Order: sequence, then structure tokens, then C-alpha cells
Amino acid sequence: MNSTRQHKATRAIAALTVIASTAVGVIHAACWDTSTPPKPTSQYNLLGPAGTVVDTATQLMWKQCVEGKSGSGCATGTVSFMRWADANTAASGSTWAGYNDWRLPLIGELQSLVASACFSPDPTINAEAFPATPPSFVWSGSPYAGNSSDAWYVNFSNGYSNFNVRSYAYRVRLVRGGQRLSLLAPTAQTLTFSTPAPTLPFNGTSVVAATSGAPNSANPVVYASTTPAVCTVDASTGTVSLTNAAQVGNTCTISANQFGRIYNSQNYAPATQITQTLVVSQGAQSVAFAASPAVNVGETGTVVATSNQGITPVSFSSNTPSVCTVSGTNNSTVTGVAVGTCSITASSPANTNYLPATATQTFSIGLGSQTLSFGVVPSITAGGSGSVTATSDRALTPVTLTSATSSVCTISSGTVNGLIAGTCTIQAAQLGSSDYSPASASLSFPINAATQTLSFAAALTINVGSTGTVTATSNQALSTVTLTSATLPVCTISNGTVSGVSAGTCTINAAAPSGASYLAATASLSFGVGIGSPTLTFGAVPLITVGSTGNVSVASDKSATPVSLTSSTPTCTIASGVVTGVSTGVCTLQATQPAASSYSAGSASLSFNIGAAPLVCNLHMDGTNPMLATVEGLILTRAMLGLKGSAVTDGTGITTPWDTIRVDLNAKCGTAFLP
Repeated sequence: MNSTRQHKATRAIAALTVIASTAVGVIHAACWDTSTPPKPTSQYNLLGPAGTVVDTATQLMWKQCVEGKSGSGCATGTVSFMRWADANTAASGSTWAGYNDWRLPLIGELQSLVASACFSPDPTINAEAFPATPPSFVWSGSPYAGNSSDAWYVNFSNGYSNFNVRSYAYRVRLVRGGQRLSLLAPTAQTLTFSTPAPTLPFNGTSVVAATSGAPNSANPVVYASTTPAVCTVDASTGTVSLTNAAQVGNTCTISANQFGRIYNSQNYAPATQITQTLVVSQGAQSVAFAASPAVNVGETGTVVATSNQGITPVSFSSNTPSVCTVSGTNNSTVTGVAVGTCSITASSPANTNYLPATATQTFSIGLGSQTLSFGVVPSITAGGSGSVTATSDRALTPVTLTSATSSVCTISSGTVNGLIAGTCTIQAAQLGSSDYSPASASLSFPINAATQTLSFAAALTINVGSTGTVTATSNQALSTVTLTSATLPVCTISNGTVSGVSAGTCTINAAAPSGASYLAATASLSFGVGIGSPTLTFGAVPLITVGSTGNVSVASDKSATPVSLTSSTPTCTIASGVVTGVSTGVCTLQATQPAASSYSAGSASLSFNIGAAPLVCNLHMDGTNPMLATVEGLILTRAMLGLKGSAVTDGTGITTPWDTIRVDLNAKCGTAFLP
């Protein structure tokens, strides 16, 4: 191995060691190598000058602390980092403990401190003799013979020795006196590959493994690719990967190296490099299915699968043709044939770089669905019938028909009977089979209402002021007919009785609402209203005597024109409704009303007696006794008379009512006392 490559590898290992040693703190030694006991504390004399340790085996005096640290347990100060030349200068100028012959230890001397049974993260050194020793690199004073820019060091995180460029800054521990331990004679290391060269698949990796025969430096085997255009390799694991430029048939060469070092008091030379050549072969591809389709009997679905290397086309075949078949582009369309498990194989072809590949997907073929379809929709009215049919698209029988609206329609053997107007819903059902699920469907259509007809009885003739009866009937027995007048100025109607209001044409409308099974209906009847005759009616008959008057009134049931009154007898006269008695006898009054547009002229008469004039009783007041009065010789007290005015005083206490006396007087004497 040339020195440049060795230096690079060594520096890489050193860098990795620095990272490892600084990633954790220093703890007590974890001594795992039971075959190599740690350096016992009894080997070291701690009774000399403060801050020094004498190794009784080598008679070397060591500074107890690395440079930069001092005090009890080396707890004071900060560790110094020095380049190799600066470390030598610091050593030659040190007067620690009164000595001026301090120096950097030779590599063998520094290696003699290694307690190799103790390993990282603890320092591989006796921590009681040399407390607070960092588990890291410490310079030796030995130059590396292979390169004047390098010098040897010991890594106290694992006890390994190696060399590196002198410009690096490492820790320093000084020594003086004793025997000088130089670099030991090198011992060869031999590498061999554990297995024959593996194949290197185009899209994969391979692992090479080399081992070192015993004894050896315990340094790791380091791998490198000598064909970097084709492949790379992980330096520590031996995992080989292809570059993007690699092709099937290319060769990949991997070298294995093991560096030398002083280990367990042996100086191991670097092992002779060995190589192994791998041939790039076709890689494996894999085929992956997408989610399986949901397919039922009689239905289709699409299977999808892709190659992880993007190789197309991926084609499909059915492994269970009695359950499912494939068709279409690349046979990707799956058709369900029967209920069961469908197995589909996807195949991706080989190409220059990849071997062929297959994959299998299984999924269930479920019950197929069927669809029921109705035939022609019938037109049915209430009370009528029509036919309904329904069939399955899978030709399954029987299809059962029932009415979901039995109050509107019924069905039997496909014949629908309309009961009332409304929506008729027919339900179709098919029970299914081993491959098809049951199905149902419904058909809704109207049951039309029947026509309703209204009929009038014979037309009638009435006059103004007279009445007549109109009737109308429906051909639907349960219907109610309502009659109204469409010509209210001419006629009115109530409860079937028509009243003439004015001469003209009277129109009566008949209307019947719709029912559950029939439509609403209307009809009209028109007839003439003739001219009417008025009826004159007198009021109360007056009681009139000769010379007296009384009132007579007359009313007409037709108010279009005024009614006039005349006397047809000499026994009385009348003016403005006031009758005056002229002589005793029968008084006859004649009432007349002239014709109007809707009425003929009308007349009536009233006869009554005119009586004789009544006897007048003279009322004389008694001048002697003002409380008495005489009426035709009848002596009455004023209190009895109850006379009012200045001649009579009220409040006499007499209880006989004045009205009783007044009526009696008026009747007997013809007086006209007022109430």
C-alpha cells in the first residue's frame, strides 16, 4: 500500500476515533478483555515527587497529568492540544517537579501504559495512577519512518497506535529517565476473503467480507472500490453498491486493507492488500398490486399492478377461470363468473437489466346484483283496471308483484284495479339465486279520478218577488252539490229556493267538489224571471169618531214606487196618512202603487167605522174647597184626579194611580187627560 493511501485511511480512522471519543464522557474503566488484565496500581509508585508516577516495570517517571492539567486528581486546569513540534518544545522546556530532562515518550514507552482490557468510552489506562486521562489521542516522540510529515500516537480510547500528520493537535503526556522502548519489529498480517465473490445484482447490493489471520493488530478491515465508475463500497461494512453508470456484465473490484499498529506490545505491519471481483448481473424486480377491485358476479373490475422498476406492460391471467375471467388491455379487466375466490397473476417481462417477475392477488367475487324492469305503465282510472309486468335482467323468475298502496289500487296476476284516485305503487321482488342477490323495484303511476257529471231537474219560471225550487244531482252518489246564483241582481237562491229579484235571465251555478275517486264538476241552469205584482199591506186600523182623526199607514212589498192613499167614501177624508171622521158610517180607503220596471201596478183597500163624537164631561173646580173638583156632578178630590198644573198640587200621599183615574175619566166623560 502506498503511503498516501495509508495516510488518508489512517486520518479517516483517526477522525472517526475523535468523534467517538468526544461523544461520551469519561467513566470508570469497562474492562472486557479478561485475557489481558489491566495494569495493576501496584505496578506504579506514587510516592515520589508530587505529580509524578514511576512505572516499576520500566523505571520510567511519568507526569501524572496530561499537559494543561495539574493538582489533586488532575482536576485543575484545561487539557492542552499541541502539534507534534510544539509538544517536543514544551517537553524540553519543562522543569516539572524540579527535573529538566522531560521528553515525549517513544511509541513503545507510551504503548506500555495501555491497559488494553479497558475500552472506550473509558481511557485504556490505569485511572488511579493517571487520573482524568482523556480517552483520546496522545503524541509519542517517535517519527513515522514512512513519511517525514507523520509521527506515531496512541489512542487511549481503545489502546490502538497509529501515525498521523504532525500538524494535528493532540494531547501530550511527558516522561523522563528509565529504559527507552523503541518501535518493535513489525509482524505481518494476512487478509483473506471469507467467501467467493458474490454476484452483484443490477438494482441491489452485495457484501464482501475479509478476515485477518491471528495474530493481528485488531485494526478493522477497510474496503475500497478500485472501479469507482461501476461500484462503491462501505469502507467498514463491505456493502457494495452500483453507480448509476453501471451496466449488466460490468465488473466491480473491491480491495481489502488492514493497517498496522502496535498492539499488545507487538508492532503489526499493514496487511498486503487483497481484491475480489464481482460481476454485475440482472437484478430482481418486484410486482405490486394496487388495492383489489370489488367485483360481483356478472360485473367487471380492473386489476392494477406495477413493476418497481417501471417495466411495462404488466399483463394478467386468471388462475380460477370458473370464478373469474380476464380480458381487455393486458387482460386487466376481471369479470365475475361465480361466487368464490378469484386468483389473478400479474407478470412483468424481463429486460436487459432485470429478471422477469410475477405476483398473485386474490379477492372474493361476491353475489351479483340484478335489476328489475317494468313494462309499459298502464293508464287506469278509479274503478278501472290495467296490466303491469316486471322482469329481471338476469332472467331469474318468478318476479312477484304486490301493491304498496292497497287503499289506492290492488294487483292480482298482473292486473291492477284502481280503487280511488291517487298514486298507485306496485312493488316487484325477486328472491335471487346462489350467484345473484335478491332485488326489488317499484313503479308508481296515477290512478286517475273519474269524471263527475251534474244534472239539473226541469227548468222553472218565476216572477219578481216569487220563488221556485231548483235541484241538481251528481252521477257520483257521494258527491255534494252546491247551488249559487250567478245573477244576483236578477235572482237569489238559498237551500234550493230561487227568489226573483228583477225581471231578466236568472243563472244558477251548480258545483260539486272532487272526491276520492272523481273530479270536481260544475254546471249551470238559466231561466227567465218575469215581472211581479206588488202586495200592499195596511197598518193598524185607527179608532175614529166624527170630528176626530187617526193615522193610517200602508206598506208595499215592492218599494220601487210610492204608494198613494185616497178615500172612496164621504164618511172620511185622508191627507198625508191622517184620516178625519166626517160622519158616522163605513170609511173606505184606497191604496194604489203604480207599475215599475219589474212590477205591475198594485192596489188595496181598507174599510172601518167612523163612530159618534164622545160625551164631554165638564170639570169644575170647587171654589170653597180647592181640594175638590166636580166632573158632571161626580165629586172627586184633586188628589184623586191627580190633576197637574197650577191648580193641582202633587205629593198628597194618595196612592190611587192617576193613570187609573185618567183612563176612567177619558172613557166615561170623553176627556182627553194626558198621562
